[in-house]
Amino acid sequence: MKIFEKLIKQPWRIPGFIIAIFLGLLLSPLLLIFGIYILWDNWKHKKRQIKAEANVTTEIGVKSVGTAEINKALKRHLFPVIRQHGFTKFKGKRSYKYNISSVFVVSVEAVGKHFSDVTGFTPSSFMCTLGVYFPFVINKYDPEGKGIEYDKDGLPVGIYLHQSLRLENFDFSKQKCRQSIDNPANATRKDVWWVERDGSNAEDMVLDLVAAFLATAPAWFASYEDLETAFHEIEKERDCPGKFEKLYYMAKELKNEAMAEHYKAKMS
Repeated sequence: MKIFEKLIKQPWRIPGFIIAIFLGLLLSPLLLIFGIYILWDNWKHKKRQIKAEANVTTEIGVKSVGTAEINKALKRHLFPVIRQHGFTKFKGKRSYKYNISSVFVVSVEAVGKHFSDVTGFTPSSFMCTLGVYFPFVINKYDPEGKGIEYDKDGLPVGIYLHQSLRLENFDFSKQKCRQSIDNPANATRKDVWWVERDGSNAEDMVLDLVAAFLATAPAWFASYEDLETAFHEIEKERDCPGKFEKLYYMAKELKNEAMAEHYKAKMS
């Protein structure tokens, strides 16, 4: 109201006031349009970035030349050997063997882009993990199994392993192409097989993995084939709540109530 009173007393200011209102009305839509444009441009930039990342993933991920060559080499060399050792189910790069009281797992995984960025390995380089899953062991943090997704065969969809071992290069001299890695700790680590981006050495790396599997996996898996043997093997491990938890459920499965009570007391 004071503004209008001033305008009445000072009428020469009315044109300026009108011009200010006009400019405000004129500029408001322009500012709104500009704001919408900024949001739209940011959205387009983000979309281009996501697309670029997707293209990188396609180039170095599951559909990459390197990984395609690895898949072929795995099917040609590793899977037949694994099948000879009783593995009957193959899902992607993961293989399963069903025992009376456990499931054995062999998992080959490409290291991926993030690992590559951090360490200097090519994204198609891979690791191989041996694992044992005991279906009767209940996770105390997930007693009803609600946090674990299972497939139709009763296997955890993700790798939920009670025992695991990372295989190491059988012939480390084949890893000489790692010279581009600056960090000595990464350049000398033995649990990764270096695969060139074009997959040119994929077959050699998989053959070395097969040799590593044959040298280590049969004896390691044998330690867990029989539940009683597995129980004693796990008893040798460093004491921790996870160890006591596994031994408690294994003792229950073996119907050894005295040992079950012993480890139940250690769990608390």
